[in-house]
Amino acid sequence: MAWPVWTAVAVVGFVVASGCGRRDMGRVAGTLTFEGKPVPKAIVWFTPKGRPAGAGETDDAGRFVLNTLKKGDGAFQGACVVTVVPVAEFEKGSIAPKPRPDIPIKYRDSSTTPFNADVLAGKDNIFMFDMQE
Repeated sequence: MAWPVWTAVAVVGFVVASGCGRRDMGRVAGTLTFEGKPVPKAIVWFTPKGRPAGAGETDDAGRFVLNTLKKGDGAFQGACVVTVVPVAEFEKGSIAPKPRPDIPIKYRDSSTTPFNADVLAGKDNIFMFDMQE
């Protein structure tokens, strides 16, 4: 039995829409600077309470895009604590602070960072963070 054209269109539309992303996440991008200057080669972490954290690496202009479950998906909705670590520190798994004057120690720990972000689900969330000494 053949389906009417409108039924086929409705089914295809539903399948495409349901595959576009999670309803409890929002795309997140932004810029990280230190006293107004871009910070390259840093990992920006967005950590919501009770959910997996999203992270993104900054480019030479300090821009980042977050990934949590897959590339570019952003972060889970809600309040997030934002921390920043140097790429080299993250790659080696070191917890000892490396000398990196453009990433002050207070931004590396969730208990001392002054940065927070509220991620809205289904939206493009853009954040600009300027670290200070």
